Amino acid sequence: MSQLRVLHVAPSLRRSLGGLALVPTELARSSARVGDVAEVATTHAAGDRDEVLLPVDTRVSSFPRWGSAEQGASSSLRRWITAHAADYDVLHIHGVFSVSTIVASRAAARRGVPYVITPHGMLDRWALSQKRLRKRAYLHWVGQPIFARAAAAHALTPRELTDIRHQGMSTPTFVLPNGIDATQLNEADSRRFRDTFPPARDRDIVLFLGRLHQKKGIDVLIDAFAAAWPARRRPLLVVAGPGSPDFRGNLERRATLRDLHNDILFTGELTGELKVAALKACDVFVLPSRSEGFSVSILEALAAGKPVVVTTSCNFPEIASAEAGVVIPPDDIRALRDALVNVMADATGRHEMGTRARRLVASRYDAGLLATQLRAVYRDILDDTRRSPAWSHDAGAAR
Repeated sequence: MSQLRVLHVAPSLRRSLGGLALVPTELARSSARVGDVAEVATTHAAGDRDEVLLPVDTRVSSFPRWGSAEQGASSSLRRWITAHAADYDVLHIHGVFSVSTIVASRAAARRGVPYVITPHGMLDRWALSQKRLRKRAYLHWVGQPIFARAAAAHALTPRELTDIRHQGMSTPTFVLPNGIDATQLNEADSRRFRDTFPPARDRDIVLFLGRLHQKKGIDVLIDAFAAAWPARRRPLLVVAGPGSPDFRGNLERRATLRDLHNDILFTGELTGELKVAALKACDVFVLPSRSEGFSVSILEALAAGKPVVVTTSCNFPEIASAEAGVVIPPDDIRALRDALVNVMADATGRHEMGTRARRLVASRYDAGLLATQLRAVYRDILDDTRRSPAWSHDAGAAR
């Protein structure tokens, strides 16, 4: 089978964007695993470079944009993609509400290059309720034509497939989750995290790892954690991740009002070995999101052999069916409190959940396995077939 050339287009690779920044480079690595060539094109604003995820093993072309927001325009990106779109077999576009999506889809259409679009949870009901009128107008006038011209839409979960269809998009759609290489997680040492953060020494740990953002439900987590245990008998709640100083300040004030000043640790963003060490050090991972595409952090926690407590909005029902954790409704303080208490009270149960968590990742979310499946989808697009089992078989799966 001949080598494919794939270009991933993302609005930004800033760490604070979470999966929208991580997934394009991870998918590019996946293509390299199966012998293809994959590159990333993106944009950056002045001052972004220290916050950008620049992988050492993937070629990234980054172009300056106007303004700090990821929706900002970049004339240099537009010129570059217009000139080079035909150098690739497939363009894989990430995100919906950004100028990079508009530019890449139009350049691909003009050059006759098929493109795939991944919404990354942006068509979720909660996400669309934010700036609702603006997003509705965009989807009607801009988004619908972009999806209509696409060779395929990529849903990270079956729930995202439903979201795509709910917006009236009849684009052929395939469902493939994020994948992970668990090697680094299996080799990590938890002592580095505890040595770096002395308050974590000799404490059981409940870990939140992700962006500090309203949609992540950290406010609910703080309230549930405070209600779960009496003072002086609590584990340590570690809140790790990037976010605006104002939002972090609000969370810290909330924690102080609930008398958690000795029981909560805000670490800021953790990366590399220190992030992996935090995952290995924790007793339970929690992500009480109100809206999620498909969380890389959940995959990392499962691969590290940790039980997880997540919401139905995380779109990961396999956690419950595999008995690798607990899935609860979003914004339910009582359910979150009870889940944390029950998991933390049962050391044997935590160990068994962790074993099942590793097994779940190895069987369904291994990066090498998913790389092969993604390549099959790209081949189907180029051959104008729908043979891969990843394709949705609803009415939108055929032209």
